[in-house]
Amino acid sequence: MNTNVLNKSLESLNQDISNIIGSYSFNFPTGVSGFPIASFNEKFDDPVASGVGASGQVLASSIPLYNLCDDKNTNLISGSGFFDGETILEVGTDFDAQNYTIFVEYESDDFAANNDVSRVLFTTMSGKNDSSGVNMGLNGANKPYIEYVDSEGNIRTITSYPELGKRNILSFSRDSVANTFDIGFHDVFYGENTSVETFSTPNAFSGAVDKTFSDSLFIGDFYESHGGSGYTGFSGYINDVIIFNESLAASQQKSFANMMIASDVSGTRTEILTNIVSGITGELVFTSGVISSGVTGFQEVFSGLLQQRCGPDIELFANSGITGEITGTLYEYKTGLGEITGFTEITHPGQIYIDQDRKNEFRRENLVFTRNYFEAGIDSFEIYAYSGEDSDIGKEAFLNLNEQSFDLETGYSGQDLVFYRNGALRKSGTYNTTTKEIENGSWILSGKTKIKDKSSLNNNNFNDTSHYDYISGDKFFIDYVSGVSDTVYHLNIYPDYREKDLYFMGQKLYSGTSGSYYYLSGGGSDTLTLNDSRLPLSGQISLIPRKAFNQRITGLDGQLFNYPDKFGTEMAWYNGQRQKRGKDYLIISDKSLLSTGEYVQKDDEFFLYNAENEGLNYN
Repeated sequence: MNTNVLNKSLESLNQDISNIIGSYSFNFPTGVSGFPIASFNEKFDDPVASGVGASGQVLASSIPLYNLCDDKNTNLISGSGFFDGETILEVGTDFDAQNYTIFVEYESDDFAANNDVSRVLFTTMSGKNDSSGVNMGLNGANKPYIEYVDSEGNIRTITSYPELGKRNILSFSRDSVANTFDIGFHDVFYGENTSVETFSTPNAFSGAVDKTFSDSLFIGDFYESHGGSGYTGFSGYINDVIIFNESLAASQQKSFANMMIASDVSGTRTEILTNIVSGITGELVFTSGVISSGVTGFQEVFSGLLQQRCGPDIELFANSGITGEITGTLYEYKTGLGEITGFTEITHPGQIYIDQDRKNEFRRENLVFTRNYFEAGIDSFEIYAYSGEDSDIGKEAFLNLNEQSFDLETGYSGQDLVFYRNGALRKSGTYNTTTKEIENGSWILSGKTKIKDKSSLNNNNFNDTSHYDYISGDKFFIDYVSGVSDTVYHLNIYPDYREKDLYFMGQKLYSGTSGSYYYLSGGGSDTLTLNDSRLPLSGQISLIPRKAFNQRITGLDGQLFNYPDKFGTEMAWYNGQRQKRGKDYLIISDKSLLSTGEYVQKDDEFFLYNAENEGLNYN
């Protein structure tokens, strides 16, 4: 993370650099023949100058990352630390923080096999059976976990739920006062899955002793190689590690994670207002002399050895202070009465400028529907895939029962709306001021911020959902009666129909040329032909404009669909009903267990698990 952006981010969070133990982006390695002894701490404006003493030795006091296996080249790529499963780094020589928050951005392909083995990201334990410390990593299901040995000698494992991608930002936070751990997953692209879960840590204290505390912090593996069976070191690239010396609030963790992919952060802006009041005035009188005694300089001294896991010991050096008299300016303040100019400060929050290229790196390539049941060959799926991000698609309208409305997101300024209620397209209408009813459609826009539907909301405690898109263009509506109405429509009557979506009574019709699952067939270059046998009812057909997509994906079988260019934005339908990301489907990576195509279906006749006690978070 760029030091300038880091400092501005801290300012935005009302923090400063003293709250940072270390910031490591692997841009400043030091060593011989490409095998770094250490990576300098990038919390400093000049990491090298701050990390090296007068004789050129690495200063332990700067808290670098020490490489504990001298045959491992962690710096194959500048700006990223390479880990091969055997790599281990140590944060400085003494990690004395009782409370901390660790952020990590990483990328890994290491989940093709060995699903019964956990990958260690960070640990303050030398091995899995250490009586103190904590182990943080990814389990065999590619879920983040925290593990510690409690006061009774039992291994406690806390596991979070998120669907991780190939590249992720995670945070791990310890609050020893509240006796809790946070696990944060920061979904900086899709957003819906961003979460910071807070877990209690039963029996973490033995009297006044915190069993989760240990004074060493390793990255990539246990100091004891893999710490025992069931574990391996991390394989992949770690791009950023930032460690705070305190437990950050969940809101601060979420904000800082977004700043990690920012090109700039404006920082807080202070506006100063002046005012003049009567009061005591004064002036300063300056003299020079000895003002105190203290440290007047530093000399570099040998401070000990750091034992590597594989390789010779690392010599440690520190700056030792030289004491003497300190001279300076003395101030004498003389007072009187008069007018004083006063100041009032107003602080404005900072702004995050996201680097879109960095954000795009977190996209994923698979879409999986989360329905409990589907019937192969009967249930149909359709997806419009867009590689770019489009904020006009998939916006949420929030249910407001008090006003019987759906409230639009902030920022609506008159754009054309395509509105869905519970997955079905709804036609906009007009309001009759005499009858006080909505006519010629299902909904109206009230006050430019609220959608009023002619049907009551939350009827019989049904939890209504809705979302909408900003899509401009002409809409056409056809009153259709099966066996009576025309089934062939010409381009001169309904222009650009091939760039529109067709709906029958709010249900999307699928286009094609033939086949059992198509609702609509193309009848020629300038005609639209409806398959009357697939439309046995009477109702209204809607021709609705759509945004051009990069790829259309359809199917009758399976719940999993792949888009190699990775999903930026998407529109999805199940049996013609519009689906919502995070509720009806998920965007996942090929490293997810959900990408296997194997799913557990619910059977009401038996329990899979009865979570009456501590639930699934603890093993």
